[in-house]
Amino acid sequence: MFFLSPGESGPRVVLVQSLLRLKGINVRITGHWDSACMKSVGEYRTELNLPAYGSVTPNVFFNLIQGCKLKVIDAVDASAGSAAVGSKRELEQAGIKPLMNPRVPGHGVAKAVDGIVERSKNHQIGLLRLYGHGNGGHWISIALGDPYHLRHSRSQKDQEEYQRLKADWQSYLDYSHYERHRPTLSRITPFFANFGSVEIHSCTVGSKNQALIRKMAETWGVPVTAGMGIQSGGQYFQNRWGEWVPEMFVMEGEVFTAYPRSGSLKSWAATIEASVPNWVYNLKQFTKKVTGR
Repeated sequence: MFFLSPGESGPRVVLVQSLLRLKGINVRITGHWDSACMKSVGEYRTELNLPAYGSVTPNVFFNLIQGCKLKVIDAVDASAGSAAVGSKRELEQAGIKPLMNPRVPGHGVAKAVDGIVERSKNHQIGLLRLYGHGNGGHWISIALGDPYHLRHSRSQKDQEEYQRLKADWQSYLDYSHYERHRPTLSRITPFFANFGSVEIHSCTVGSKNQALIRKMAETWGVPVTAGMGIQSGGQYFQNRWGEWVPEMFVMEGEVFTAYPRSGSLKSWAATIEASVPNWVYNLKQFTKKVTGR
């Protein structure tokens, strides 16, 4: 479902810090897992009868979101071949039922948005993860398949298929067609928690399409993060703490993040710091002061 390791920075940390605060843990919302954040995570892990030192594992995160009317939504381009199969398998093994976006020429993005809106009912989105191909950083495939290998094939048949996919801009996101998609994508905006964010698990999108990522952040009013390099998924890697981390739940390598209103992690985290209530913690402190316990 979600995995956050010590030392990380970015919107994923803001999400965890916000949830900790809503659970009554005193923590500053900074977007950085520093020593203070480590202490707060440790306090919550202790409440779960876990060792204080450690990551926000799927089990810890599952408990964090209970009672918060919050969802993590995973949407997969179902036509993306082995990548889609691997993504679906890994998500289902973690107990997640992903949204599988089928190939519907002329309606791919719209159908995907329908699914996200339906899944969001009566909840807010804490994290939206989009899985698909990045076409070498040129597109974000939503319900299209794998254009990258077709584009690099010498086969005339593959080249003709690539041109058919390219013509179906309604099934992928790119900068040149973005304004046509904006009204459709805007349907998701009201469902985001103010501390929510979007992750695009497509290869090299952040390296070549940063202007597109900025437009998405403006539309949704939350940060949007995309990988600069390969986002493989479907495997595990060992982090520096010796923990085995599922690649489906993290962004691999260097990333690019666009923040709403051309902001930064610092300015966005400050906004969330001022908006997420700390009343549970304050009530605990008041009760301790009055009762001495």
